Amino acid sequence: MKSIYFVWGGLFILMIGLVLFVFNIIFVRAGNTFTVEANISASDTYTAIDVDKGAINFGKLKKGEASDYQTITINNTGTSNVFITLELQNYSQNIFNYIYVRKSPGSDSDYVRIGQFNFTLSRNDAQALRLVLNLTNYPSPIYQDINGHRANVLTRAMPLI
Repeated sequence: MKSIYFVWGGLFILMIGLVLFVFNIIFVRAGNTFTVEANISASDTYTAIDVDKGAINFGKLKKGEASDYQTITINNTGTSNVFITLELQNYSQNIFNYIYVRKSPGSDSDYVRIGQFNFTLSRNDAQALRLVLNLTNYPSPIYQDINGHRANVLTRAMPLI
């Protein structure tokens, strides 16, 4: 007699477990959550710029030489005037510290090192920039070819209020 109660009790516990398992699949799984996100602005202004080139190649240079200038254009596609800076990132050689930038048109005396260059850009306006890699005053010796080294240039735009 005890074995019958034991079998029925085991079946009852098994049925409860099965019901809870099915309930978990049907009802609990249907209640999974997800995250929603929105950027809410108190005004109609936003900052956005567009750079017309994804890469610049200065070519092959030796110490004491300067590259031909390369031109990029930055467009202010936002709704406010912006302050623009150019910053080197992820560079493996300090040679890239010798990139000089100036507005175009402009004179050659206007070239400034890339990390120190900045300017303002009115909304719906564009500015051409000339960049040159100038190794004429590069202080370190270059003992071997440096092929394929790259650096990223981060173009930051901060709204002018």
